[in-house]
Amino acid sequence: TTTYTWHADPGLTDATDPPPVSVIVSETCYVNVQGTSATTAPVAGICDTGLGVSAPLTQLHMPNGQSYVNTACTTTRYTVATGGKTVTLTCSPRAQCLVPYAATYVRYKPAISPITVRLTGTTKDTAGSDNILVGQGCKSQLDGIPTNLLGSTTYYWTVTGNTFQSWTVSADSTRATLVGDYYVGRPYDATEHWYWNDTVDPQTKTKSETVSCTATVTPPTGQGAPFAITATKNILLTGIVQPRGSVSTALGRVQINSAISTFPSLYAGPSPANPKGGIRWYAQTKTPAPFSNVGTGAWNFVQIWNPNRWRTPNTGAEQPSSINGLGGLDTTYPYEPAPYSATSPGSYPADNLVHDNGDSPGNKVYDLYKNYRIADTFNTYIMYLPPPSPTVNDVQWVAIYKIDWNWSANVNRPGTSWASWPDATDAGAIATTSSGPVTLQPEWSRLRLPPASGW
Repeated sequence: TTTYTWHADPGLTDATDPPPVSVIVSETCYVNVQGTSATTAPVAGICDTGLGVSAPLTQLHMPNGQSYVNTACTTTRYTVATGGKTVTLTCSPRAQCLVPYAATYVRYKPAISPITVRLTGTTKDTAGSDNILVGQGCKSQLDGIPTNLLGSTTYYWTVTGNTFQSWTVSADSTRATLVGDYYVGRPYDATEHWYWNDTVDPQTKTKSETVSCTATVTPPTGQGAPFAITATKNILLTGIVQPRGSVSTALGRVQINSAISTFPSLYAGPSPANPKGGIRWYAQTKTPAPFSNVGTGAWNFVQIWNPNRWRTPNTGAEQPSSINGLGGLDTTYPYEPAPYSATSPGSYPADNLVHDNGDSPGNKVYDLYKNYRIADTFNTYIMYLPPPSPTVNDVQWVAIYKIDWNWSANVNRPGTSWASWPDATDAGAIATTSSGPVTLQPEWSRLRLPPASGW
C-alpha cells in the first residue's frame, strides 16, 4: 500500500494551489520464482504480478531426476485516480515456491503523475493567483502525461468567457477580420492559445474564468483500458479601470451653413454644449496594477460609418446615395489619433488622462435639389492595447467600449436657395442611441469614404 499526499507550493495554500482533479497512476511489477525439486514431481508455486498478469511455472526435468523452475513475469498498468489531498494505491503481487530449495522475488514500483494546466502570459498577484488583462495572450499546456502515452492522447479544451484567436486589420485598412474560438469544443493539442475580450465586474474590476482540459489516454495494449483525465485552472480576468464610469459625449447642432464652402452644406456643427461641432467623445482608461508595472498600455478610437442619404431633385423622384447601406471603416484606421496606419496605429496612453475627439459629418446641398434626407448611423469603438505580460510579449487590440450614435435630417429648401436657410433653425439632430462596455471586436470589409461623385 502506497499513499501520496499533496503539498501546496511554498507560500501558497490549497485554495491558490489546489490538489489536481486527476492523477495518472503507473504501476510496474516484476515477479520471479525459482525452485528445485528432488524428484520429477512438478514444482508447485505462484507467479502473479497482482496487476492482472500471472505466469504458470514451467517445469524443466533434470538428468539427475530432479525438476527445476525459473519463471518470471512483469507488467505495467496505467489507470486514473481522482485527485485530492491523498491518493492511496494497493497491489498484492505473489511469488511462491513450495519446495525446500526455492527463491522468490517481487519488485513493485508505483508512481503518480498529477495532471495540471499550466498557464503562461499571466501575472501572479501577492496571493499567488493568476491574473491577466483583456488583450494579453494566454497560453495553456496540459502537464503530467507520461511521455510514452502522449502519442495516443487526445485533448478537449474549454475556456470560459469571451475569447478570440486574432483580430487583424489589413495593411490598407480596408478589412478587419476576427478569428474566434475555433479550438473550443474540438480535439486539439496539449497546448492552446487565445485572448480574452470580456467585460468584468465594475466594482472588483475582475472576473473569474476557468481553463479546463479533458484528455483521453489510451495505454499500450495489455497495460490498461482507455481513460479520461481532467485538469482545470482558475484565472482572474482583469478589466480596464474607467473611473468616469462611462464615456461622455457632447452634441452639436445640425445646420445649413453657407460659409464653410462654395456650396452650402448640411452638416453637424457646433452648439453651446459643443463648440467644436458635431459629436465629441471624452474618454479615459487606465492600465491597473500590477500590470502597469510592465507598461502603460494604449487606446484609440475606431469608427464604423453606415451611410443612408437621399435627395429629391426639383423635378423627378427621390434619389438614394450610391453608398447607401455600404457601411465600413470611417475614413482611417484608427479614426483618431494619428498616425493612421494598420502596422503602427496612433494611440493615447492608458494613464487615466482624459482625451477627446469627435466627428462633424456633412453633405453639400445644391439648389438643383429641393429636399435632403439623412439617416447615417455610426459605431465608435474605444480600442485598448494592453502592455505585454512579464512572460509573454503577445498582445492584441481589443474593444472595451462602444458608442452608437447617428445624425439625421429631413429638410426642404427654403425658397429657391439653400443659402437663405435661417441660422436659428435646426436642420436635424445628433443623438446617441446606446453606449457601454462591449465584448465583440469591430469588423469591416471596406473603407468608407465619401463617393467620388459626391453622391
